[in-house]
Amino acid sequence: MRQDLDQGGGSASKERAGNAFACFDLARGVTGKEQVGQPQGQTIDQQANARCRVPAQGSGQIDGLLDQPPVSAAPLPMVRDALRHFAVERLRRRQVDHLQATLAGPALGQDTLARTGSTNDQFSHPAKISMPRGGYNRPFAGARQTMHFSIPPTIPLPALQARIDGKTKPPGSLGQLERLAQQIGQLQQSLTPSLGQPQLLVFAGDHGAARAGVSAYPQEVTWQMVENFLAGGAAINVFARHNGLQLQVIDAGVAHDFGARDGLVDAKIGFGTNNFIEQAAMSEDDCQAAIARGAAIARQLADDGCQVIGFGEMGIGNTAAAALLTHQLTGTPLADCVGRGTGLDDAGLARKQALLARAAARAALAPGAPALSVLAEFGGFEIAMMAGAMLAAAERGMLLLIDGFIVTSALLVAAEIAPAIGDYCVFCHRSAEPGHQAQLRALHAEPLLDLGLRLGEGSGAALAWPLVRSAVAFLNEMASFESAGVSTQA
Repeated sequence: MRQDLDQGGGSASKERAGNAFACFDLARGVTGKEQVGQPQGQTIDQQANARCRVPAQGSGQIDGLLDQPPVSAAPLPMVRDALRHFAVERLRRRQVDHLQATLAGPALGQDTLARTGSTNDQFSHPAKISMPRGGYNRPFAGARQTMHFSIPPTIPLPALQARIDGKTKPPGSLGQLERLAQQIGQLQQSLTPSLGQPQLLVFAGDHGAARAGVSAYPQEVTWQMVENFLAGGAAINVFARHNGLQLQVIDAGVAHDFGARDGLVDAKIGFGTNNFIEQAAMSEDDCQAAIARGAAIARQLADDGCQVIGFGEMGIGNTAAAALLTHQLTGTPLADCVGRGTGLDDAGLARKQALLARAAARAALAPGAPALSVLAEFGGFEIAMMAGAMLAAAERGMLLLIDGFIVTSALLVAAEIAPAIGDYCVFCHRSAEPGHQAQLRALHAEPLLDLGLRLGEGSGAALAWPLVRSAVAFLNEMASFESAGVSTQA
């Protein structure tokens, strides 16, 4: 199923007590429609559904918030050849180097190719959104963009605890399920909460550092596993099917062109990140573009009635990225954050530790460096996109099912931006990766399951989902002492 990322905004009626808005300045991701000279009558987006991706488009719903004329009010640029447009867009977002320019020049024309490196070319339509800062977030700023999410702490609901204690059971006897029921009811400010249209999103992206040997598997496994997801043959497919979760795969930055596919959301920022051992994994602009696209996906799901998002990921080398993010954002020694990932032997683990120590030394980030800087240095497109989706989902009052090590590394970033986001999270399991323990300590989190999992894909979230449903079910359906005519304790 193709996903239209134009829908960055949502209905005002679904905002949470006036706080569920985001304000951000974006140099990418908020753009206007483009006219195409050939074929007649089709926009770029319409052709993209049949051909390939285009950058995320801006929502007309936020035009009224612009402090400059909306893009749609400006004359629309003409693109004579849509297929050439797609080729230029691919090159522009991949930061064309000399070799690419040499190869592409004869096919595209030098005047066209010259635009691929420009931030103000006719294929980019920056629009500025300016709104008051929310009271619950920290600024998340880069050189050209600033993004704000307003995520308040959830509000206590005293009657909720009385309702839980009034069920036909000894007080506290359902343990974590009681705390989970209270969390969800408090989040929704309801004594009868619901979990409508749950979705499990698997964000996929490649990491340049995988080529350096930080994983036991080659980088090609990322796109091969995406194909496995789309064919329904992976562990997460099985768990999602059996537990009633709708599964979608998000191409955040896989080094492969899948084309239009059912079940695949094409949000690609680039064909994998840079090798963070040698240079920053991504530019801050690309990092924030990934966050913005993740946020757009979550907002669209909220508009469609989704109340729960489970997070999973796929990307060879992403345990290395998660280890560096955890080290930098929690202050945990790097050696305590690095694990075997997909199954490294002792020699492979030692090599991984040495390579990540080189990456940390190269970046030389100070303790307490801004989350954006840390994410851009070491993260992946899938991690950045998950962080954006988490922030937007929490802002819309959704419940977040947090999987293991890599997903929690995205949450660490999100928590730096909006510290109250933890109120919206269910920590589904404790990963066997050593760095996950440091993450859970930093977030003061107690997971539901401890099964020794280290698969990723959102597998822990899918397995914990029946427990989440059970917590809401007992709150809504279990008899009270009064209704059942059962005596309370003396």
